[in-house]
Amino acid sequence: MASSAAWLTSLALFLLAFPCAMAKKTYIVQMKEQSIPKSFSSSRDWYSANLQALASGANDLLYVYSDAFHGYAASLEPDQAEALRSSDAVLGVYEDVMYHLHTTRTPSFLKVEDEFGLWPGTGNHSKKADQPFREVIIGLLDTGVWPEAKSFDDLGLPEVPARWKGHCVSGPDFSPSLCNKKLIGAYYFAKGYIKALGASTLDRRFPAYALLGNKMRFTGESLYGGHGMGNKLVGLVYNAGNASRPSNLCMPGTLDPRVVRGKVVLCDRGENARVEKGEVVRDAGGVGMILVNTAENGGEELLADPHRIPTAHIGAKAGNVIRQYAKTDRNPTALVITGTQAFNVRPTPVVAAFSSRGPYFQSMQILKPDVIGPGVNILAAWPDNLTTTESNIVKRTATFNIISGTSMSCPHISGVAALLKAAHPDWSTSAIKSALMTTAYVHDNTRKPITDSATGGLSSPFAHGAGHIDPRKALSPGLVYDLTADDYIAFVCSLNYTVQQVQRAVRRTNVTCSTKLSNPGQLNYPSFSVVFGPNKTVVRYAREVTNVGDAGSVYRVAVQAPSTVAVRVRPTRLVFGKVGEKQRYSVTFVARNKTDAALGGSITWRNRQHRVRSPVAFLWAQE
Repeated sequence: MASSAAWLTSLALFLLAFPCAMAKKTYIVQMKEQSIPKSFSSSRDWYSANLQALASGANDLLYVYSDAFHGYAASLEPDQAEALRSSDAVLGVYEDVMYHLHTTRTPSFLKVEDEFGLWPGTGNHSKKADQPFREVIIGLLDTGVWPEAKSFDDLGLPEVPARWKGHCVSGPDFSPSLCNKKLIGAYYFAKGYIKALGASTLDRRFPAYALLGNKMRFTGESLYGGHGMGNKLVGLVYNAGNASRPSNLCMPGTLDPRVVRGKVVLCDRGENARVEKGEVVRDAGGVGMILVNTAENGGEELLADPHRIPTAHIGAKAGNVIRQYAKTDRNPTALVITGTQAFNVRPTPVVAAFSSRGPYFQSMQILKPDVIGPGVNILAAWPDNLTTTESNIVKRTATFNIISGTSMSCPHISGVAALLKAAHPDWSTSAIKSALMTTAYVHDNTRKPITDSATGGLSSPFAHGAGHIDPRKALSPGLVYDLTADDYIAFVCSLNYTVQQVQRAVRRTNVTCSTKLSNPGQLNYPSFSVVFGPNKTVVRYAREVTNVGDAGSVYRVAVQAPSTVAVRVRPTRLVFGKVGEKQRYSVTFVARNKTDAALGGSITWRNRQHRVRSPVAFLWAQE
């Protein structure tokens, strides 16, 4: 027994030691190419001999490098790598690290990464970890598409879903042959591109700072990555042109090099491209630029642009202070300092000044936008036939660019919708929209109401819609407001179009509009837009919700409204015996006084698991 026990102990020790002896890793060995002895006919022969001499027992070379630098890759144990580092012929030995392709900040900001498990291979136990979501089709309406971009590479993608009935249509500079297994359809429209989404900031910024001679310091943004100005303040000039050609906008030909050379120039936003202003300053001999918004142009919105001189883009409020300093100080000075990325920025999100806004004048009874999502300073693919700026002066191209616009928030929100469709294949597009809207949030990461960069004040439902999307909560909304194609047709018919116009819009020749809504606001939408008037102080709407949560769920209503409006919901309690069950409720809005359009409210059905929030916006129309 004793010998058996000793044998088992030895075996256990052997098994524990064996992995350590075999723990080899791949290393990159950089060699001094000028050290190659003449006795070797090639670099490979010398590398192999060097490896065997210094790291006995090492395997042969895995790869030989001869372009970016000279050296080789080999599988080594840690002590063999150390032996190579001691050689005079070796410049360095580096462990080969596997790097994974990364996207921009937004997946982390939206919380759809590993722990959430919606992305393929990141904890989603409902599907194989290495299998992507299949047969989810995303449709986008935008100003164009660049199919040659690597982002549309279909390598490794499955075949186009058999249920797909669309196709690619020829358009200006677009051939249908450019479509593939990723870009499966493309249509060209002359007009009518749709604004239902808003854009907002995320918790990342590209900081730049404007330091003034009076010790005041202002934070802005910039993508300048070249040599800095150093740490010495220089002269600051503003509107240094002549009376006939004011230079506050830094338009081409307006700056006097004799005044600008070696100084920082203060430029107002507007008229020409932001980056072009920097080029005008640079061409006139300026060494830096402080680009400031006005209340009418940009407000507090800060955008990161690829400037070619040190630049800080500053908001309107701080801009007023800097302008005043430049005008009144006898010897104004400034220094522009640019930095790297900053994360966990507060407050976030903030509605972008350029974001699409309501009301939706074709039907003011429908609140727009629906939601907001990341759309400011987004890393995105860029066509290689366009410059990276809005300026024709700067001829610079790239395959990726930092872009801002609702064209950036649209793919984010559409992508989240696709994830929801993959998680809930039986949900309609209306149910997905409802889930995104009723789970959206309206407070930033400082727990205060979302603000609007256009004004610097609080945002309104006509700027943020239902709020900022929350993919985690949207996965399990509890209740949804569902709609069918016939519901939408009845809505369109209620907008006073002719039957022929409706038929063309919905592409159904058998539509007669015999069924229409009594009021466009009766559409079973996840939000409310209440339009009062001098002769209309009472508005009544009905809604129907579908239970997609647990059987036996009970919800109670909570109402938030300004003091100028009375709101009554009937019933105040909804009981669902089973999944898929539908319940109806009605809402009566009574105007006590004229209501400020900036003031909104909400109707929320809640229980211990869910908060199903519908935003309410109020308008006072002139008859």
